[in-house]
Amino acid sequence: MIKSDLKLARNRLGLTAKEMAEKLGVPRRTYETWEYRGKIPSSAKVAVRLIEENRRLLSLVQSYKAFF
Repeated sequence: MIKSDLKLARNRLGLTAKEMAEKLGVPRRTYETWEYRGKIPSSAKVAVRLIEENRRLLSLVQSYKAFF
């Protein structure tokens, strides 16, 4: 994951940098440094992927609820 990937992920999730930092449990400035410089800890990469997957799964659940 490079810096543009991190920003793209955040934008796909519709989150601000502050909101993403909160979800990752880091200060906003730390998150913004990761996004700007592209030096992202591997644990944060995994967390971002999990947040995206969680959002995707919630969307699927919502779409299935329409059938029941």
